[in-house]
Amino acid sequence: MNTLLKSAAVISAVVIGVGTAGAASAATIVSKSIDFRDFGGGTEYFEELFKDLGDGVSVTVTAGRHSGGPRADAPFDRTRDALVTESRNGLGVYSSLFDSNQLDGRGRADFLRFTFSQEVTLHKAFLSSAQRNDEFDAAIDDVDLDINDTFGTDRIVRFPELGNSGIHVVNFKNGVDFDGDGTNRKFSATGTIFDFYTTERNDDYRVAGLKIWTEVPEPGMVFGLLGIGAVLAGSSRKREDA
Repeated sequence: MNTLLKSAAVISAVVIGVGTAGAASAATIVSKSIDFRDFGGGTEYFEELFKDLGDGVSVTVTAGRHSGGPRADAPFDRTRDALVTESRNGLGVYSSLFDSNQLDGRGRADFLRFTFSQEVTLHKAFLSSAQRNDEFDAAIDDVDLDINDTFGTDRIVRFPELGNSGIHVVNFKNGVDFDGDGTNRKFSATGTIFDFYTTERNDDYRVAGLKIWTEVPEPGMVFGLLGIGAVLAGSSRKREDA
């Protein structure tokens, strides 16, 4: 298996939209699209997959198996490590010798964990390799989402498809319903850790990409902080010389 492993890859994502936040925050809201498809041919295997998105933002993808069964609400009681697989259809999970390399529910169900370097808001998820009866589940910061209450379905093929690409778009822009909060209210899909997983044996799919929003400091603010640091350092040196 070691011959299949690759070291973590660093790939810049594309910034596809920029908006300016309020002056008080001195930050810019950026939108970043992350494409997890590898068109090099074949499937690649990673213990973890690291992607640099630019502007000081990054994401690390890890994989595992959980034993939650059909009600697999996060956080999972027991998990086992697995490998992240990357192919031309997106990311999946390799957890055993005869595994499908997709997120699937055979034996212990698979999950993919996306850990961002800072708080982000999930805008869209792009899911691929799904068949008619394949479903998905998700969690944010170890809190399970009620996908059916959020979208009216958890069946992947019922979400809009990008042309005839086989990629279905799950739009989180209008918020999500967190499972167990006792209401059907929707909240922003904001956090640092995002899990996608399966709960049924017949579920199979891949994560082809994500689109997120996040705040990054404005360049003037960064340079200003650096300038303040230089002044403070100079003052410190003068006191020492005195």
